[in-house]
Amino acid sequence: MRKHLAILPLIATLMLGSLLMFNTSLNTYAIGEVTPTPDTGDTTPVEPTTAPQPTATPIPPTAVPTQAPQPTAVPETDNEPSAFDTGELLDEALEDVENSNWQSVINKTDLILSEEENDEAYFLRSVAYGQLGRFNLAEADITSAIELAPHQYVYFNFRANINTQLDDDMNALFDYSRAIEIYPLYEQAYVNRSQLNYALGDPTAGDVDDLIARGLERRGIGDARSATEFYNQAIVTSTDNAQTAIAHYLLADAAFAQQDSDTAIEELTNAIDANPELHNSYLFRGIIYREGGDIEAAGIDFDQRINTLGNEFIDETTSIGDTLTLRMNYRRVFRITFDGNAGDVISISADDSPETAVDPLIALLAPDGTPIAGDDDFGGGLNSLISDFELPETGTYTLLLGHAEGGYTFGFDGDVIVSIEAE
Repeated sequence: MRKHLAILPLIATLMLGSLLMFNTSLNTYAIGEVTPTPDTGDTTPVEPTTAPQPTATPIPPTAVPTQAPQPTAVPETDNEPSAFDTGELLDEALEDVENSNWQSVINKTDLILSEEENDEAYFLRSVAYGQLGRFNLAEADITSAIELAPHQYVYFNFRANINTQLDDDMNALFDYSRAIEIYPLYEQAYVNRSQLNYALGDPTAGDVDDLIARGLERRGIGDARSATEFYNQAIVTSTDNAQTAIAHYLLADAAFAQQDSDTAIEELTNAIDANPELHNSYLFRGIIYREGGDIEAAGIDFDQRINTLGNEFIDETTSIGDTLTLRMNYRRVFRITFDGNAGDVISISADDSPETAVDPLIALLAPDGTPIAGDDDFGGGLNSLISDFELPETGTYTLLLGHAEGGYTFGFDGDVIVSIEAE
């Protein structure tokens, strides 16, 4: 893990002028897995717990500059090393954020961005511009950060806050919803979206988000029973399928916290019925099936999750006994085909490489395309493993490789080592 990622676990309570505009409170540099991780006896990443957040109070928009941000020229360095250490400079910029030294933040991030594209530098400079009331520049920078790291839900929440200052309420709503889609346990996004819904004259949507936020607050202190009551109220109140689906998903989270897997599966099915595009529901339910030993049901859900979330599909061909090293990225899916015979017993592994922390998710499809097996994390750590699996027929099988979105310290861009071995 890069040094600067560990020194400041949160950036909180960002101020505009003398009034509170918004609150961004979480580790901005690592995404937490939104589903449980099976206990395989290995050390696995711990899912972050959403802590209670103070309610943000919006203020009227202030004047914004009309000039567009100018791109920073990147000097040609012939691959020579920079004269500074990016991590150390980001550390210093983070300290400046804590001390509200906004111009110094801009100066340091300018230097970084003159040498490389860096989402954290864009984010910190966006924070600084926002504090100085330069909202157009702040919006341009946070958009650049999102383009580089589209998995960072905090960036979407932050851009939504900026858009409210620019009177762009529809894009703000979209970004709050995007943050929630990526990380359904993100309490602050519900708080912010609730307030915006109230301001836009939609009290029902505002009430539902408020109830969910209250439930997540109770979840954050370990009170799953009270959280369940708030989520059920949200379902009764909701008139929107997307909000209803999220509330069912969170009911599953609360049930699973109380070791009630049957209810969790029932609620995840309800979530999928309400919104089939809620991809995290397939991932969550598949993990529960996998933990219960139903590897086929897990494969069906992981196949659905991978195809629902994926937006870039790459075809690869391999053979039993071979190993592939594949470069993963956010929402990238590999479709790996190989030939097998009925009765062949194989083991399939998808391993995180030593230099990265990618979280591979796999699903095995029969020659007719039917999912027959799947896994997340049963290979130890973030690695996936389907072991001692007997192929049911002769033909060409497909292994789908995607992301399970857990335990990241380096982002989504990294190598995964895939091997298919005969047993």
